[in-house]
Amino acid sequence: MKRIIKGPALFLAVLMLVMNCLFLTAYADESSDAQVSDTSQASGEENADHSDVANDGQMNLDVVFVLDASGSMTKSDPKKIAIDAYRLFVDLLDDSCGIGYVVYTHEIIEKGDIVDVSDKAGLEATKKKMASIKYDLDGFTDIALGLTEAKDILTDKKYKDDHRQKVIILLTDGNTALPKEGRPLDEADAEMEATLMTLYDRQIPVYSIGLNYNGKMKAMSTLESIQNQVDDIKMQLGDENVMTTGCYIYELSDDQCSVAYGDCYVSSLLDSARVTNVLAEDDNGFVGIDMLLKSNPDVIFCDTGIADKIAGNEDLRSLKALDSGKIFTLPKKYVQLQGKTRIITVDYIADKAHDSYQSTQKWPEEFQDAAEKYVPPFTPKEGIYYTVGETYKNIKDVEERLISLGYMEGTADETFTEDTANAVKYFQSMNNLEVTGIADYKTLSVLLSDKALANNGSGNDEVTVEY
Repeated sequence: MKRIIKGPALFLAVLMLVMNCLFLTAYADESSDAQVSDTSQASGEENADHSDVANDGQMNLDVVFVLDASGSMTKSDPKKIAIDAYRLFVDLLDDSCGIGYVVYTHEIIEKGDIVDVSDKAGLEATKKKMASIKYDLDGFTDIALGLTEAKDILTDKKYKDDHRQKVIILLTDGNTALPKEGRPLDEADAEMEATLMTLYDRQIPVYSIGLNYNGKMKAMSTLESIQNQVDDIKMQLGDENVMTTGCYIYELSDDQCSVAYGDCYVSSLLDSARVTNVLAEDDNGFVGIDMLLKSNPDVIFCDTGIADKIAGNEDLRSLKALDSGKIFTLPKKYVQLQGKTRIITVDYIADKAHDSYQSTQKWPEEFQDAAEKYVPPFTPKEGIYYTVGETYKNIKDVEERLISLGYMEGTADETFTEDTANAVKYFQSMNNLEVTGIADYKTLSVLLSDKALANNGSGNDEVTVEY
């Protein structure tokens, strides 16, 4: 977020400076060396790829004005220069643009969705609405509230494909100041961090024009620190051309799953950890099981409980992430919370997706449990059991589990031998099961779960089974 000069005497001049910067951005040829970095901000605009923005000699902008209408503005801007500035700015936009607005105090006073400048009747109605705005003597200032509303307008799906660069212009006279009976300041600060981070990810610049204050916002230093730490993680992962494929699954049914898609926040988290979201091209958040199998990601992150569903779905057995043990539970709240949580989440994704990355972070216990949770290779079924002399693919999975728990030595194969039966009996005795040496439903249900007890050396592993 660019912090711009204070004071109403310079207000219009500063707005014209912003306008000039937008002109430069809009009209600059793709091959031009022209730079406007002195007016860009923490949204990542300097490195933004705006190849989807039409470069046809027009401005192609969607601009949302965010106006502070708190009581202090009656002193900072008694002549309502901010309102005049809005009208002047609108008049300078060409027909390729759209304009919206948010007026806030500690509440949203007014808001207007994007109106095409070419829609003269709609534009005139918007101007009249803004002209009627009065500063609220009893109003406090919740900047996060106003910015979040503007973010929601610009990231709405209906504006996704209009091929315009998105821009926010914030007009305010101070930092956040909340009423005593309102929400806590730390909650507002957290929302500010999250909103600014989303705008950074979406490459939406925010120009802040301050009236009678120094233009500094507490959330900015935090945002810069967060982004620097995330960038450090990305740099540690090395060559940006070497990417691991992955996805995030919210929910799973028999024939489809709900996934992170498009340019959503989760995709940004994956990208920051150099994981390519293979399901990003989906446009509705739901894909069939066949699409998940076709994309076959290297690593899968999912909400709580989904890993077990994946493991229990017979149709998903061929997923290489399942075969390699690269399915990890990352609770949904961690891919929705932003701010400082972003660092931990990106670090976790990087650690699980890349063998070369070694985390130094202390993750929440939910992450630790997820990382260590056993994912069964198949789901036991009533009436299905395995005994000596049988050969099945699942027997190899049973033997691998017995080996990993310390009940069996050697190499697993698909044949149930007397050694296998002996290991099963040993497992049963250590896990309070009927000792039969047969891998029946009850035995498999315990063996293929995270409740299975490992061999601690206290049992009798010399027992044999007679048939």
